[in-house]
Amino acid sequence: MKYTINKTDINLDINQETIGDDTVDYCHRDLVQASQSWYSKGYCVLKVPKDFIPSIRKNTLKYLNGVNKNLSLPKLPKIERYHQYIRSNEHHLEYIRKVGKHINPHELGLDQTVLAKIVKKACGIEESRGLNCKDLCDIRLFRPFLTSKMDNNPLHRDTWLPVLNNCVNIYIPVAGSNINSSLALIPGSHLWKRNKVSRTKDNAKIKGVQYGLPSVAEIKTEYEVIRPQMADDEILIFSSNIIHGGSVNLNKDITRCSIEIRFWED
Repeated sequence: MKYTINKTDINLDINQETIGDDTVDYCHRDLVQASQSWYSKGYCVLKVPKDFIPSIRKNTLKYLNGVNKNLSLPKLPKIERYHQYIRSNEHHLEYIRKVGKHINPHELGLDQTVLAKIVKKACGIEESRGLNCKDLCDIRLFRPFLTSKMDNNPLHRDTWLPVLNNCVNIYIPVAGSNINSSLALIPGSHLWKRNKVSRTKDNAKIKGVQYGLPSVAEIKTEYEVIRPQMADDEILIFSSNIIHGGSVNLNKDITRCSIEIRFWED
């Protein structure tokens, strides 16, 4: 699989059995209403209160330093410097296991109620209808990219995992998120006909790393991988069916940290 991002070609050696996307059964329904202006693109940048992201950044650093303490590592002065402390792939994977998935958003200073209201409005969902993040979110840490290591997921649809059907995704930039590192996606790919994509039959294994989801193996139509940009008081919302990932961190000396959280209807 080869794609271009920031005018840089990324080649992934995928030596696995592949299947057509149109051979996979889906039960996904997008939460964003078709009447919304961003429906056809599949993503939108949203404003949040000024103190929303700073609170998350402060609490995420505190959370990560708790992990450092458990691993007898020095205290991180800034999240952006994570790669200076965790250098090898082996140590990074151990660290990610300790960080864990399925973190309660409250531990990271993330106000679910405030975010749910913003998401409802963006998706055109009636105020009376409930949204639920299931008290779960993930921390993503991407060190500067080298050909020998890749911290990010490959290009994929979340809907290839049935548990992630019928939800909407939120990307919250915490540290080091810029034009060289922020989340990458393919606009409009959530509406493609299924015969436009093939994917690995099983979860991807690339550069010796086992991922928790399949990877895009081939795209049979014209496309562009972009990185939507956010200001300090903005987040990104996108369809869980859009092709995204492949977000290699092309910064030379900055770790990118983000929070991913999803909402389902109650």
